[in-house]
Amino acid sequence: MSIFGFLLIFLILYFFVRPLINIILVSSKVRKQARDMYEQFGRAENHGSNRHNNQQPKAKKKVIDNGVGEYVDFEEVECSQNDKPGNSKQSTYHVEQQVDDAEWEDV
Repeated sequence: MSIFGFLLIFLILYFFVRPLINIILVSSKVRKQARDMYEQFGRAENHGSNRHNNQQPKAKKKVIDNGVGEYVDFEEVECSQNDKPGNSKQSTYHVEQQVDDAEWEDV
């Protein structure tokens, strides 16, 4: 094996295999950090839930008093014979002319 063969193998290892190994190492490190973070969150969540399960939730007091506010009391109104649906009533409408105060110009 000549010096050029050794140099070729060294360059292949340096430019292709070394970056792959770095990518694998970095991705495993990121996975480990994410797993640790989720475990830490789970421990904190379980620790907090044990503390809150022992206490009864406090009843919240209403901010607005029951007497304050608007209430509309509806009542039914009797219709006269002329107002009932099905009776055709002639309505008169006044049609106005369209306003033409804008002049259009082609640019």
